[in-house]
Amino acid sequence: MKSKAMELSINVIVIAVIALLVLVVVIAIFAGQMGGFTTGVKDCTSKGGDCIQDTDCSPGQIEFFGKAVCSEGEICCINPMG
Repeated sequence: MKSKAMELSINVIVIAVIALLVLVVVIAIFAGQMGGFTTGVKDCTSKGGDCIQDTDCSPGQIEFFGKAVCSEGEICCINPMG
C-alpha cells in the first residue's frame, strides 16, 4: 500500500510541474514578454530583404507587402530568387 500511495504523489507532482511550466509560457505570451521574438520574425532582413528609402526596389527585387518592419518612409525589398 505504501508504494502505491508514493507513486500517486510523484505522478501528481510531475503533472503539477508540467502544468506550471505551461502556465508560465502562456502568461509570458499574453504579458508581451515574447515581443523580442515577434519583432525578429517581422524584421525585413530576417526575410532576406533590405529596407531602403526609395519608392521602387532595385531591378531583380520586389517589394515585400507583408508585415515587415522598416523605418518610416522605407520599403522592404526582397530578392525573389533567394
